[in-house]
Amino acid sequence: MDNVYVVNKSGEDKESGVSVVVGFVMVLAIIAIVIAIWAVLGVPGQITEAKYIHSLELENKMGDLQTSLYSLYQSNTDMNVGTRTAASNLMYSLILPVGSSYGVGILELENDVGSFSYGGEPVCSVDRLSVTIGSSEIGLEGGGVFRRDGDTAYWVISPYFDSGDSSLIIPRFSGSSLSVGSNGNLALDVWLTDKPVQKYSTAVKTYSPDMAWTYTANEAWDAALWYQFFYEESKKERYVTQVGSYLAGKTEVSGIYMRYEIKSPQFGIRLTPKED
Repeated sequence: MDNVYVVNKSGEDKESGVSVVVGFVMVLAIIAIVIAIWAVLGVPGQITEAKYIHSLELENKMGDLQTSLYSLYQSNTDMNVGTRTAASNLMYSLILPVGSSYGVGILELENDVGSFSYGGEPVCSVDRLSVTIGSSEIGLEGGGVFRRDGDTAYWVISPYFDSGDSSLIIPRFSGSSLSVGSNGNLALDVWLTDKPVQKYSTAVKTYSPDMAWTYTANEAWDAALWYQFFYEESKKERYVTQVGSYLAGKTEVSGIYMRYEIKSPQFGIRLTPKED
């Protein structure tokens, strides 16, 4: 009589099913690990790169603004003191990338963040137009483009000496301080409202190389920024012949001897939202 073998097909099906489930779980685990590695290593790198590109775009736009202000200033050579409408009715418009998908930027206009005096007499105040994202700030101050990270700042583009006018041009903005947040772009219009020919305060009529300029800032990092500018210029010996020493943490830069004078044209400014 032949032997009869009984095969438990249901058992084979169970083992096969378990193998499929285990394999599927392992595939999901590998995918999860890949996603986790990308989230830890890839995403922060992409965000850092995006923020870096955004900051470069903002620096370039502030440079465009600096160029626009000087073009307006030089295009209105016949403008009288106190005139409120530019002789040529010129206006420049540009788009500022204030914020991005990675963060909201704060565009601020701050009046009187510092001031210049000559021979102890006040001459002009300094305004600042800047964008702050996190601990970084990029903006235009005293005609130069700067960047600040925490308490450390440097010039991206130095303030402007006009050799034809024998002056350090310090643009000022009409109107009160403002602060606007945006995660996109803002349209900025600027125009010249006043081009003063007065070089010093009424108490100081004649420029003398024996009298020193002083810059007084509201914040220590700003004083250090301006000291950096005058120190670098003094090494060139073109416009600045000497600058006094600066102590870290102080808000005053004194002993600035310039061959050039200071002029502070006034500009109007208008902001409007810009759709991306």
